Amino acid sequence: MNPFHEERRRVAAATFIAVLLTVAFSLLGIYNWMELRGFVLSMLAVFKIDPLAWQGVDNMTFLLFGVAWLAYVFYSHYYLRKHALHGRALAAAVRLLAVQMWLLLMCRIVPALFGDTGKAAGYAWMAEAAAALLLTAFWLSGRRSRRSVSINHGERG
Repeated sequence: MNPFHEERRRVAAATFIAVLLTVAFSLLGIYNWMELRGFVLSMLAVFKIDPLAWQGVDNMTFLLFGVAWLAYVFYSHYYLRKHALHGRALAAAVRLLAVQMWLLLMCRIVPALFGDTGKAAGYAWMAEAAAALLLTAFWLSGRRSRRSVSINHGERG
């Protein structure tokens, strides 16, 4: 077959996978954005910041988290496409999902440490913690096996 067409087909498939995963991660990112907003508001209450200043802080953090979310969407698309071209889309997706789960867990656990148990009550944070730990363990195990494969490959040649 024509190698040019095969390369274009491989790039198109990697881009399609990256777009699908980016859409899913951006939706989860919007959820994290709202959770971060709630986290900031709960921290304002915990540290007894003047309630008259809350509106300004809320508006600024909403704007900053929105810009961070947009940057995350662009970066995740780039990262997923780059790894999908090399056949490692699953490892990249697991890494990005683990980061989002740790961020979500932080938004629930830190206020609970200060006595605000509103969001940390129930079993939701336990499921998030388990998911974050499992995803991180899966990602780290993949890194270790890839490193040993590259070391062994270098010794053969």
